[in-house]
Amino acid sequence: MGYNFGPSPTVKYLNIAKFRGVDFASSPTQMDKSRSPDAQNIISDLAGKPVKRTGYETVADFGSRINGIYRLATEDVEKFLVHAGTKLYEWVRTNGAFASSGSLIYSDMNNARSTAFQNDKKLYILDGKTYLVYGEFDGAFGVKKVTDVATVPLCIAGQNPDGSGGRVIDDINVLTTKRTYSFHGTETGTAYRLAVDDMKIDSTEVKARVLNASGDWVEKKETTDFTVNRTTGVITFKTAPGKSPATGVPNVEITFSAATDYTADLINKCTIAIQYGVNGATDRVFVSGNGEAKNFHYWSGVNDPCYFPGENYAYLGQDSSAIMGYSLINDMLAVHKEDNEQDQTIFLVTGATNASTGKTQFAISGSIAGVGAISKYCFQRLDTEPLFLARQGVYALTTQYLTAERYAQGRSWYVDPRLTREADLSEAVATEYNNYYYLAVNNHVYVADGKQKNYEKNTPQSTFQYEWYYLTNIDARVWWEYNGRLYFGDQDGKVKLFMLDSENTAAHNAYNDDGAPIRAYWYTPIFSFETISRYKTLKGFWLMLSPYRRSSVEIYYRYKSNLQLVKRETTDIFDFNDIDLSRLSFTTDDFPMIIATNAKAKKFMLIQFCIENNVAGEGFGFYEMEASFIVAGKYKG
Repeated sequence: MGYNFGPSPTVKYLNIAKFRGVDFASSPTQMDKSRSPDAQNIISDLAGKPVKRTGYETVADFGSRINGIYRLATEDVEKFLVHAGTKLYEWVRTNGAFASSGSLIYSDMNNARSTAFQNDKKLYILDGKTYLVYGEFDGAFGVKKVTDVATVPLCIAGQNPDGSGGRVIDDINVLTTKRTYSFHGTETGTAYRLAVDDMKIDSTEVKARVLNASGDWVEKKETTDFTVNRTTGVITFKTAPGKSPATGVPNVEITFSAATDYTADLINKCTIAIQYGVNGATDRVFVSGNGEAKNFHYWSGVNDPCYFPGENYAYLGQDSSAIMGYSLINDMLAVHKEDNEQDQTIFLVTGATNASTGKTQFAISGSIAGVGAISKYCFQRLDTEPLFLARQGVYALTTQYLTAERYAQGRSWYVDPRLTREADLSEAVATEYNNYYYLAVNNHVYVADGKQKNYEKNTPQSTFQYEWYYLTNIDARVWWEYNGRLYFGDQDGKVKLFMLDSENTAAHNAYNDDGAPIRAYWYTPIFSFETISRYKTLKGFWLMLSPYRRSSVEIYYRYKSNLQLVKRETTDIFDFNDIDLSRLSFTTDDFPMIIATNAKAKKFMLIQFCIENNVAGEGFGFYEMEASFIVAGKYKG
């Protein structure tokens, strides 16, 4: 007698062969299977495959929190500076390695993040306290206050000794009270008038020079060669300078310091800067971030960061909201302000040269109310897009929206629920490295992959979203890239270097954070296997791992409110050139390795899988996952 039990339940399969980034915005039961609702220290490689991030090692310790790391590069020299606490150090690199500390060159820095830019063969630094310049002076490299080397403008040229005539050449320089006037001398005249209206000459030594018959300038000294009446502003030479040896050429120049309401602190107290000019040039420096003039910005003379003309300024919007940073978009300078819910938040500035006067003006060509910036330190370009951080997330300025009068598009929808809840977003700092946007805040790093873009239906006003990854245990206060490598400075004064996978050997462990293991894991979405009315039984789970000389994996099932470890396996590959005697493997196959759990899970409604690696010195990555299951009896509650 035979029995018929009916057909065997059909074995079904769930396969995940494409992996993207994290998704902190969707329900774990509703998101795309390629994303993770919870993953850390997993990032995409250059091909988009998920891999464990490499670790970092401390390369220098400066004792106080790092506020800036900078490089000065010319055709002749390469110099490195570190701003740590209130000190500025020269940091030496010898035979391809940086020194473990630096040489102190300045000790009165502001203990806050600074910014720097290079012009010609000098590096200029703004720290919110003093505008500094580093470079070669009198044959030796050093740092000076810009006010000590500020350009002295020729304000009026070709005057008569009585102060009449002449023409205006340059505006005053707010970085110095000094200015120069030139005169056409006379045979007998000894008195030369400088003061106009109520301008007074201060106590700084007045300097003069006279053109002699040979066409050489001869320096004249106060008291010895002339006297100064600082009340009337008259300079009296003991011997008349005489007429110029060259017709029409002024032969007397007088440089003096005037008592003025202008103060160098307008520039000294700035904290943000960008180089910008007309028609794509970068021949002027725009600065802002002065807390006492927070909606003002200023710009330098052409190719002269030591000269900020008194007329080169503009105020943008209400003084209740500060300028936070700059972006370049086409031939325009976008000036970002903080969000105060009533003012414009982005002003577009365009430069144009007046054909008749030859002067260049930088006027506001447009403005919009919208998303305001929250951090001064997150303005970076990813691919072709200028990105910035707002209270609502990371936004991009997009050229295609200019004509439609819509400028800012969200780019961080997948991580916004977690990112926007971070404390002290104003302290977040970002950089671009290898077409990734790294945004660090509170020891976390949110990473956007510029190569992976996806249209998200929940953000119809944005053309696409980047894929994002989430990294932990990275105390990046400042970022720095050099020679294709990514460094960061932390709160404790250490400068750290991210290692490369190619550096990982038994002798040099590239997968640890200063010796500590990196916990990397990836949770899948929660799966119902497309039916919520029946129980399921899991028959098996398979994982295709990336080949590494040293690696391992732990595989977990999470169902019925329990997280269960079902497999732990080491997946080393034997390599004669890189032998670790403590963990010899005789496997030489460098193909991807498939791990099978063979662990069952019975009578569940929902299930989630997790893979993890938490071992120092081990690389980790994966290509594909697959689960087999059968649908069982009806769920009755």
